[in-house]
Amino acid sequence: MRKILIATDSCSDLKKEIRERYNIEYLRMNTVKDGEDITGISIEHDISPSEIRQLNNLPPEAQVTAGMQLKLPASTL
Repeated sequence: MRKILIATDSCSDLKKEIRERYNIEYLRMNTVKDGEDITGISIEHDISPSEIRQLNNLPPEAQVTAGMQLKLPASTL
């Protein structure tokens, strides 16, 4: 089953049983701050760097810059 990703400011839009049945995961946008990197963001939000790269379609060698918007699972924020 494919996962449905929804970017939102609120995680309560859909009932839990609907989210689980249809494999829906909410995403929140995170603005990269000056001096941050993917490793630091991954530690801060308890998510692997590879998952951040996958959610944001970033190649392994990509670097993030201040002001860049990254999608993160809402459950990590």
